[in-house]
Amino acid sequence: MNSVFKNVYLCIYNVSGDSGESEVTDDEGYAKRIDPQCLLATKIDLIEHWRDTGEVFTGILNTYDGLVQWVSAEDPELSGYQLIKEMELAG
Repeated sequence: MNSVFKNVYLCIYNVSGDSGESEVTDDEGYAKRIDPQCLLATKIDLIEHWRDTGEVFTGILNTYDGLVQWVSAEDPELSGYQLIKEMELAG
């Protein structure tokens, strides 16, 4: 993993039928233990995780969408994750 950014994973586990539990984490070992097929989280996954838990991942984050970063503002409604570099598609 590049030391400039950290990967953030979406894990889906305890799946039964069409439902299951999900968790967002930046701990790759933990992610792979609870979901061997874990994927990079999306910016939307990070936003939902923040709204549900209040947890913010800081620094430059590698996501499915590209590199994102948490931006704090005096007005909490203006705080959020900002896409700073879109994922480059192979082509």
